[in-house]
Amino acid sequence: MKAVCKPKGHAHECDCGKECLSVVGDRAVIDLDLSPTRPMHYTTLNCVMRKAMRRGCSSIELKGVMGQRYLASTASTPGLYIAVHGTPGNDLGAFLNGPTIEVFGNAQDMTGNTMNSGRIIVHGNAWDVTGLAARGGQILVQGDTGYRVGIHMKEFGGSRPTMVIGGTAKDYLGEYMAGGTVLVLGLNGGSPVGRSLGAGMHGGR
Repeated sequence: MKAVCKPKGHAHECDCGKECLSVVGDRAVIDLDLSPTRPMHYTTLNCVMRKAMRRGCSSIELKGVMGQRYLASTASTPGLYIAVHGTPGNDLGAFLNGPTIEVFGNAQDMTGNTMNSGRIIVHGNAWDVTGLAARGGQILVQGDTGYRVGIHMKEFGGSRPTMVIGGTAKDYLGEYMAGGTVLVLGLNGGSPVGRSLGAGMHGGR
């Protein structure tokens, strides 16, 4: 069985992933192809990212991402920029509080789950339940999205979540929305949205 980092809180310190991390000034690069265990477990990758944040890095570049989940979940470092090369797994940027995440590829399910503020940019597709219960921030998807995108989006205080989809969205877009804005551009041709648009919606646009 592979050794897996089991961090105990955000102040956890260990040597996991040290082969992959390089820091120059305030810029960190985490190259997963240098990991002795491949693919790197998501807990290990998140642990290495937190180390970079604690060292005061304002930019973190991830190379060789292969489905690791929960990347940058709960990240709250002001002005932090995270570049993701590869395909992040589910719950990218869950509970995000301010940082910007830019994905140079596709994102999987539940991107931006319950995010409070910040920005997630996807230069590709983002799949099912993107923006689940988002309470603020922006999600910008160049390509298509899956089912139940924007479900339970809501406005919280002065925060208003915004999602822009360059391509199409499948069934149940905006289901049970209580606030926020979803814009589907349909630039890829075909029907921009699927069935049951805004089912149960009682707020938002």
